[in-house]
Amino acid sequence: PDNGWVRVDPTAAVDPSRVEQGFSQQLLSEKNALSTNFDITNYLSSVWISQLLLQFEALDYEWTKLVINFSQDKQNELLSHWFGDEFDYEAAGIIFVAMIFMSIMIWLFHRLAKPSIRAPKWILYYQQIEKKLNNLGLTKSNAQLQKQYVNQVSQFDVQLGKSYQQFISNYEKLQYQENSELEKSQLLQKMKEQYKQLNAQIKLLVNHNS
Repeated sequence: PDNGWVRVDPTAAVDPSRVEQGFSQQLLSEKNALSTNFDITNYLSSVWISQLLLQFEALDYEWTKLVINFSQDKQNELLSHWFGDEFDYEAAGIIFVAMIFMSIMIWLFHRLAKPSIRAPKWILYYQQIEKKLNNLGLTKSNAQLQKQYVNQVSQFDVQLGKSYQQFISNYEKLQYQENSELEKSQLLQKMKEQYKQLNAQIKLLVNHNS
């Protein structure tokens, strides 16, 4: 009371060497001590494993409380807490079964209602031209090679065979070769034009024969 505020250094009370030797020198000595005494295996065996065991004990406690000790009385208590004391368990069972049935029906609906994979356009062009050629009597057997079928079309009509050869050439490039997106687009455009040309030629031949 007679002196007023008195300045005190608290670090001297904790570790006088920090004041006497200086902070940098004390820090260096502590670093050396840590390097010689520190062992990662001791740390893992004590701290890390202890924390892991605590986590397992907590998990075991929750499992025992929520699963093993979840008796019929606790189930009824939980349902009563959610839905009230007048809860009808038979009605709950019916609702539960109905929900499972509806879930199965929704799953089946989505599975059966999946859109079918649409074939590429060049395959559709090829199939439609083949069908139109069949209408002309130019039927391709399963054992017949594509080259042989082209010759068959050419024997039926030279100009039609030439157009069909160009059409098949682009089809085979699209179907069996590796193409960039630009090349694929260009080939598909050519095939589209040849498809229209073949349609016109086949239509003329049909009208001529009729």
